[in-house]
Parts: sequence; C-alpha cells; structure tokens
Amino acid sequence: MDIEILCCYNRNQLTPPDIFEAKLWKLLNMDRDNREVSEYLIWYLLGIENYRDIELVLERAENRYPQSRWPLYYRAILAGLSGEYINSLNLMKSEGIDVPMWELFYNQGIIEIALEHYSEAMILFNKSLIAISDISFLEKRDVYRSQIKTEIAKVLIKLDDVDEAIRVLNSAIELDPDNYVSDLLKSIYLNIKERE
Repeated sequence: MDIEILCCYNRNQLTPPDIFEAKLWKLLNMDRDNREVSEYLIWYLLGIENYRDIELVLERAENRYPQSRWPLYYRAILAGLSGEYINSLNLMKSEGIDVPMWELFYNQGIIEIALEHYSEAMILFNKSLIAISDISFLEKRDVYRSQIKTEIAKVLIKLDDVDEAIRVLNSAIELDPDNYVSDLLKSIYLNIKERE
C-alpha cells in the first residue's frame, strides 16, 4: 500500500498536516494490525515531535500483540530523544528486535555520539554502510548512505580530522546532492581551513 498516495494528495493538492495526520489515524483505525501504517504514523509523529501520540500507537501495538518485537525499536528512539541514552542502547540491543540492521547500526551510532563514544559510533556507522550495501534493493539507498556518511563526517570533526571529514562530506554530497547538512558542514569547515 502506498500510504503517501492515500494520504498526501487530494485532487493533486498537498494535504494540510492536520488532515494528513487524521487520515493516517483513520487508516490505522480501519486496520489496527497494519504495522506499515503504524510505523508510518510513528515516523510522521516523530517529525512533528508528538511523542505522546507515539506512546498511544506503541501501546496499542504492544497490547494487541504482546510478543511483537518491532515496538522496542521505537521505544529505543523515544528513550534516546528523552536523553535516556543507555536505556536506548539497551533497547536497541534487545534480542529479536525487528528492524533492518543498517538502520539499527545507524541509530546506535547516533546514540554513541550523544554519549561521546566516538570510536564506537564510527564502528557502527561503518557497519551500517556495509549492511546497507548488502541489501539487494532499497529505495533511496544513496540518500541513506549519504546520511550515514554525514554522521561519519561529524565524528571526524569531533576528532579534529577536518581534512578527512571534508572528503567524506564530498562523498555524501555526491550520493545525495540535496543533502544540505553535508553541504553546510563542508562550507563551514572549508571557510575555517581557509582562515588558518
């Protein structure tokens, strides 16, 4: 099911955010067992920082299917966003967590950066790049690889390896020319290098 087609457009016009969210809830209420709609709604709610409603979606899934492991991943993300980094990592390391490995490694790396464990973060981001390369088909693969490389560059900057960070940022921009974070970081650090 293409959720975006179902919810985003009405007569070729973009749906306002409140109506879009209402349509997602309606889809979920029509099929409470639909993990795809649940996850799509959770990502939307993460984007607008509506953590209370994410709790509702997760509680519904956990109550309906107590053996299901996929809600643990989103619990881990919520814990990380709340500053509970160790709890977040522990949840992400739960047995049987149901999420693509590249995505799991990537988010573990983000948490390791928050804990200032830069070498662990670098290892996880490199594992993420390897895992994403092993997938036969993944829509937006280059966009995701670009995001991972941006995080690697951030770690390199923290470790004062600016030359290597700029090289990695160039690689990220080649993968996704719309990666404005990499473009901005590259501009900032090139300016700093020119002033030295």
